[in-house]
Amino acid sequence: MKHAVHPLNRLIATRLLLAWVFLSAVLGSASYYFESRQIDTFVFNLAAQAAMHFNNSETEAAFLADVTQHRPMVETYLKESRFAGIRLFGRDQQLKLESWKAGIGNVLNRIERHRHTFPDAEGTHYNKIWEGESLYVQVVIPLLSPNRKVYGYFEGVYEIDTATTAALEQRIINSLLIVVVVIGLT
Repeated sequence: MKHAVHPLNRLIATRLLLAWVFLSAVLGSASYYFESRQIDTFVFNLAAQAAMHFNNSETEAAFLADVTQHRPMVETYLKESRFAGIRLFGRDQQLKLESWKAGIGNVLNRIERHRHTFPDAEGTHYNKIWEGESLYVQVVIPLLSPNRKVYGYFEGVYEIDTATTAALEQRIINSLLIVVVVIGLT
C-alpha cells in the first residue's frame, strides 16, 4: 500500500529547503567576506613586509639628496624580490624613482588607471589586481623617519606566487562548502 505524501509534510520540507538556501546564502556571504578580509590582510602583509627593506636611514638620506643615484640598488632588489615594480615618491608626493620588471605591460596599464591615495603616517593603501591567473597587490606605504615623520612613499606592485594564490582560493571554497554542509546537517 502506497502512502500519500501529506500536504503538511510537503509544506514543512519546502520551508526547510528555503530556510537552508537562505541561511546558506547569508552565512556563505558572511564567511566569504570574512575570509576575503583575512586574505587581503595576509596578502598586504606579504607585500608590506617586503617593502620594509626601503624604510631605513639610508633610504631617508637618499630622499633628502638625489634618490636616483640609488637606482642600481632598487633594480637589484626588484630582480631579487617578488615585486613587479617599484616607485618611490617624495614627501611632496612627486615621483622620484620608478623601475619595473619586463613583461608586465597589462598590469602596468591597469595600475596607471588606478589612482591611489597617499596615506598619512599611520595609514596604508593597497589595491588587488588580477591579471589572468596571477594576483598582484599594489601597496603604498609611507616611509617614516625615526621621529615618525613621513619623508617619502614606497609604492610596490607585489606578485603573489601561484601556489599561495591557489591556496587562498581553496581556503575560500572550503569555507563556503563548510557553511553549506553544516547548515544542511542542522
